[in-house]
Amino acid sequence: MAKDTMKVTISFLCMLALVDTSVTTAFAPLSSVFSLQSIGIVGGKQSARGVLHVASASSSDVKSEVAVSAELEPTTKNDLLVKLVSWKVVSFPETQMVASVFLGCVATFALNNLLSVGPIKSSSIVGMISTMLLPEKLALGAFCGSFAGMAREAVIPGITASAVLGLVSAFAMVLFDRKKWLIGVGGRLGFIAQLGCTSQFLISSLFFAQHAAAKLVGPYPHITPNLLLQLLPACIYTVVGALLMSAWKEALASQSKRAGYSDVATGTLKRLSTSVAAVSVTGLVMSLFPVSVAGPAFCGSFIAMSSPEKIETYGGLIGASLVGGVSQIFLAGVLLGGWGGKLGTCSLLGVLLYKKMMLFMAAYSKALKGRTPKPDTAKRL
Repeated sequence: MAKDTMKVTISFLCMLALVDTSVTTAFAPLSSVFSLQSIGIVGGKQSARGVLHVASASSSDVKSEVAVSAELEPTTKNDLLVKLVSWKVVSFPETQMVASVFLGCVATFALNNLLSVGPIKSSSIVGMISTMLLPEKLALGAFCGSFAGMAREAVIPGITASAVLGLVSAFAMVLFDRKKWLIGVGGRLGFIAQLGCTSQFLISSLFFAQHAAAKLVGPYPHITPNLLLQLLPACIYTVVGALLMSAWKEALASQSKRAGYSDVATGTLKRLSTSVAAVSVTGLVMSLFPVSVAGPAFCGSFIAMSSPEKIETYGGLIGASLVGGVSQIFLAGVLLGGWGGKLGTCSLLGVLLYKKMMLFMAAYSKALKGRTPKPDTAKRL
């Protein structure tokens, strides 16, 4: 029988999925974006291949479209063998997010390394520009990219490498958003940036010699008496950064709700009251001080990005900041050479470890006294 060929284009949230395992593997990158529902059988009979599906996007922000070219070849009277010729994504749901993270990374890297602005100030400048020009979600993406771009050239050697880092971090951000990992936890964006930076460093290490200053782990011992002397100042400055960020955010949020402002002024105040703006302001202010002060304070401002569901009270914010300060000291011997996202990783550890400590203490107190401790009543906004 002569081969019957038909070109099929399925668009507007539609795609052709084949039951054959080897072919469906090709659609693996789309499986978490699309929810498949069977709407019919090609050739009128369900076989090992040839089930037609329609898909709906999981994200309502951006319309998705997949164009599929398929070749249909009759094999029996009642069945058709579907051969996949090609497929391409016309519109990827997270295209704007990927672009935001990418541009934030490259811009910060250029400011930091090519113009010698400094990592904290560079990230804060990119964050402030992003929050004034972009929707809040995309501003968060650009801010995540800026944390990756804080890397020094010893770790990420050159602007081309920073572009690759921007893409790696962008797709890590997309993965974390799709899986809803660590939502609402302060330091999440920096942790994503650190994963991107570490992944690129490890992969490039397989092919290229690395700078002598760039190391995953430094010489043993990591913790020295001189380093321990920095513990108290690090904890104090981390708390200061967290409180400064929180104070700015709440003051601007309260101001934006007052009557008497024009629409433009109200919109500007709302943008300046976002977490990205509050952290950026903290970074710009603290970058006027030595790195030993600015670094912990910037780290503390990330902790204050935690949602009220994760850190409910100001006591919790201070406690998590103290643990974040300790984390900075104990991670001093790893990720050396100017690693992007290291401060964010310390912030993340501060929040998560503090939460675990509180749960353990509550369970221990309940077992010991037969009652739960009295909760802190000073709620965060």
